[in-house]
Amino acid sequence: METNSVQSSQSSRPTASQKSKQPKPSPTPVPIGLDVGYGFVKVVTPDSRITFPSLVAPVNSSDLMLPFCQPEELVAVQGQRYLVGQPAIKSTFRFRDQWDSWWYSPAFTALLAKAKSVIPKGAIIVSGLPLHTYNSENAQQINDIIGTHLHAKTTRTVAQGLGAYFALATSKPEYTNAKIILVDIGSRTTELIALSASRCIPQQCRGLVLGTQSLFSQLADDLSKQYGRNTDPFEVEHAIIEHTPLVIRTTTLQPSDLIKHLTPLFEDFLTRIHQEMVSLWGIADLHNPTSVAPDFDHMVFTGGGARLLKNLILARYPHAVIPDQPQASNAYGFFLLAKSLIPKEEREHKDKGGQS
Repeated sequence: METNSVQSSQSSRPTASQKSKQPKPSPTPVPIGLDVGYGFVKVVTPDSRITFPSLVAPVNSSDLMLPFCQPEELVAVQGQRYLVGQPAIKSTFRFRDQWDSWWYSPAFTALLAKAKSVIPKGAIIVSGLPLHTYNSENAQQINDIIGTHLHAKTTRTVAQGLGAYFALATSKPEYTNAKIILVDIGSRTTELIALSASRCIPQQCRGLVLGTQSLFSQLADDLSKQYGRNTDPFEVEHAIIEHTPLVIRTTTLQPSDLIKHLTPLFEDFLTRIHQEMVSLWGIADLHNPTSVAPDFDHMVFTGGGARLLKNLILARYPHAVIPDQPQASNAYGFFLLAKSLIPKEEREHKDKGGQS
């Protein structure tokens, strides 16, 4: 009886051939935070953070400079090749018009094609939409476009700014139950978002078509008139962000020179945002900007504009919070949201190194 019992137990185990025929479990999907901004594209993966300018220029076989282009600088979409990112700045022609539904444009598709090089198939991708265009229909359109071009398993689109909040609340749990106002300053848009206990207050949220891109454009126009050479707004922005000189003909302008020219524009720009904040969130003392939004616990500034205007923001609002690397806050928050969408059992399986 005992021997038979052992034999029965052994015969019930799958043979090597049976094991080989069993279907392999699907790999755990990779979470991706994708922020296709009007100024820069940010991609956050479990292993890296990639940023490149949202610059796109079409090229063709007759382009004399084509042989000098590096393969990683070019993407192909439906038979058309494009320079994407920094290399596109010197092109004779590049796409410049950006509008509320630009995700239908060739430029947007080319930016996705560039991002595709670091996004694996079957990923879970979370992205964002400016608040003034955000609705369920537009979010679904973005989901479909991103899902199709990047072969994603799952796509989600949330309002821009919420990614930055999620990133902040994850690092500082005390923000989860607080009342917060968040100002997300981007290249073309600014989002004003109010939250209480991690929930939006819709009547106190507003999306503005107001961004730092206009400031660089204004300075570029002034420099073009002064030096007689057309100056691209991105040349100005790049010089400031990368702390490199801007050379216009025989004149070399240091980043400090550019900042000096931009400071009055920065101040006017921040005043316009301040007026919108006052209109939306109230103020206790008109002569004391620190009293903006008296019903809230914390004021947070984020986005590329928060990095650019950091000193002016903190001088005007000394109690404000600016996260580390504010320009990447949304993309990192989208990544954390994407990670939360992976089923619990799959996350646990991955944490164990894929061993059953």
